[in-house]
Amino acid sequence: MHSSPLSHRSSIYKCMAKLAAYQERGDFVFVPFGGIGLTAMTIGGSHGNGDDDDIDLKSVSRVNKSLHDHCDGVNLGPYGFEYWPKPENQNVEQSIAAISALHNQSSVAFKALPSTLKEHYLTEACVCEWEGLSLLCIPNDAYWVYDYGKSYWVPPASSGFKDTGVGFKGYMSPGNSLEPYFSWLEETMRSLSTVDINNDGEISAAEFLSYVQGQSKVNQLWLNRTMVQQPCVIYNAAVHYNHTYAHGGLATRLRREANNTLTAANWEKYQAVWQDIVYLSDKTDSGVCRGSFPTYHLDRKALSSY
Repeated sequence: MHSSPLSHRSSIYKCMAKLAAYQERGDFVFVPFGGIGLTAMTIGGSHGNGDDDDIDLKSVSRVNKSLHDHCDGVNLGPYGFEYWPKPENQNVEQSIAAISALHNQSSVAFKALPSTLKEHYLTEACVCEWEGLSLLCIPNDAYWVYDYGKSYWVPPASSGFKDTGVGFKGYMSPGNSLEPYFSWLEETMRSLSTVDINNDGEISAAEFLSYVQGQSKVNQLWLNRTMVQQPCVIYNAAVHYNHTYAHGGLATRLRREANNTLTAANWEKYQAVWQDIVYLSDKTDSGVCRGSFPTYHLDRKALSSY
């Protein structure tokens, strides 16, 4: 994805530019993932997460610095961070050759990369653009869908969408790690209500398309191509928006009725009407999703029964 420029004065941008420069020199290689991989989550403002000044990435470094000293004022998520060279099997020259080999995956040097980096990430990486910087990214969206649902590529109207993937139900589950952070879901609901233009409690296909087509932070060339070639990708994002809006609305109402607390009673009510999200395969025959989206039915009567 590409977006309107993030302020070049922001700590996040300065850090990414610094890491990209290290990578160009062959001193550092990284693949961003999670929030930083999504323009939707890295537009410079709050997205409902208290630690939004960090960068999650898989990285290998031969810069003589500790993990968090690579950038000033920005933490780097310690996911798969390694130092190169490893004295037992690699010298500096071999490290430089291996890093440069990322653009030539058939080379001997590439095959010598650490398996955790090579097999799980870089074999599926491609060159992408983030705020004008050339980075290595992962086109496989499985991780992002897990955390954010299939609307992960959609920039929120204001903020939110933290943990709206498979763990979304946890906002209403007693003892769940999300229980104390209900404000994150409230942030999400404020963004979703902006998309619900007619304020009827649903986000229609027309409302969703109007929103993403009017978003400067969505690459419109990509959007237009995807609507023709894989329209179910767009459909699934709309499904996620509608599902999250309906169930988030119910969760918000139940908690407010209980003085903004989570009780066994409102959890029981929530479970009783919860409906699992149903996506189509992104590769579903495009004729199913082209022109107009299939109707995604939520039992609104059940959801509004409490």
